[in-house]
Amino acid sequence: MKRKHVGDEHLDVAIMMTDLALALHDKGEYNEAEQKYRDSLAMTRTLLGEEHFYVADGMANLGRVLFDKGDRDGAEPYFNDSYGLCRKLGEEKSSVADDCLQYQALTLIARNDPAGAEKPARQALAIPRETSPENQFKIANGKSVLGATIAGQHRLQEAEPLLLEGYQDLLDAPGTRRSKSIERARRRLIDLYEAWGKPEQAARYRMLQP
Repeated sequence: MKRKHVGDEHLDVAIMMTDLALALHDKGEYNEAEQKYRDSLAMTRTLLGEEHFYVADGMANLGRVLFDKGDRDGAEPYFNDSYGLCRKLGEEKSSVADDCLQYQALTLIARNDPAGAEKPARQALAIPRETSPENQFKIANGKSVLGATIAGQHRLQEAEPLLLEGYQDLLDAPGTRRSKSIERARRRLIDLYEAWGKPEQAARYRMLQP
């Protein structure tokens, strides 16, 4: 990234603040992470302007922590604005755009709109498959989210392989958010088999340690 020389040191502070926020976020210290994300985003906007990829990244980070706090309504505009900026900057196949689409899908699932969630979930899964096929975590998580949108539409047989593959691949995938993603994928399998009337399979995944 090309920087303005005068702002180099301040931009380094914003980057370090983001790194600290990510660490706090991964530890579940959401309030502290949120404040660091907000401070970093404000500093980044001041230094680089509104139309910069770092701003899109910052908005997505802030959206993620709000979502994880349970504030989905508060998170949604950050994901929408971040994805819109990614598209404007020609970064619609970036990891940031992928995250935004995936969280858009999760928001719609939470609102009991799995049909509406299917399109962004498919778009989210397509990005790492095309741009970073070695990224097992992204692809596995994408499969699980897509499976959840399909299961929510009662296409249970179609959803099952996506949910099973997503869960199994997440078990093998590295990543700082791995444990949270595994637990969510496990819960989706339980929901699938309960909806399908297969209590033995549901019990199998219920008994596994999160």
